[in-house]
Amino acid sequence: MYHLIRTRIEDIWRSFSAGSRADALADYNWLLAELCARDVSSDREYQRRFRAFWRMRCGDKWGRVFFHLLEQHKARGDADPIDVATQLYRQPSRAGKRTLEFSFATKLVHTVNPHQPIYDSMVSRFYFLTPPSDGALKDRLAAYGECFRFLVNEYARVTRKRLLTDAIEKFRRDVPAARRHTDEKIIDWMIWQFVDLAQRERWFARGLCIHR
Repeated sequence: MYHLIRTRIEDIWRSFSAGSRADALADYNWLLAELCARDVSSDREYQRRFRAFWRMRCGDKWGRVFFHLLEQHKARGDADPIDVATQLYRQPSRAGKRTLEFSFATKLVHTVNPHQPIYDSMVSRFYFLTPPSDGALKDRLAAYGECFRFLVNEYARVTRKRLLTDAIEKFRRDVPAARRHTDEKIIDWMIWQFVDLAQRERWFARGLCIHR
């Protein structure tokens, strides 16, 4: 799969040079730069821009819990996604229902420590991760925890074995707004955009899954 990213790196970095992807880079940089300059538990501008960037559509009460946790953990410089997801689950997120928002838990963790990976639908598709969508909360959390640990270990392996080093360096060189981003975040950018482009441009006639 990494070979496919390397062969498509020109398409990937070019998509970040203008339009919504370029705006996303600027928004991401702003969120990291302003994290410690504001009380994010109450700062409306930060919350609005965070919600827009990460496409957060959960309710206001859930959001207050989320940004309180973000403010609480930023001083520590790290957080446990399972603990964050568990605390978020206690507050109904949509239509009075409790939902397991593990992806947002990892986005909080990444915001306070950009070396940590992000779990979302694009990453899940790229690595063929399929945690259960129902069942006991503890079992679902355990499954998501395994996915997160896999990403931590896999990104470390990618870095250690230099599987994407050339692509990462090219991305930093050709996308100036990303020059200070961690390797983990650049891997995330490339995976996200690769999957998005593969789907929209129909790069693979029989679908991405046959290249596993």
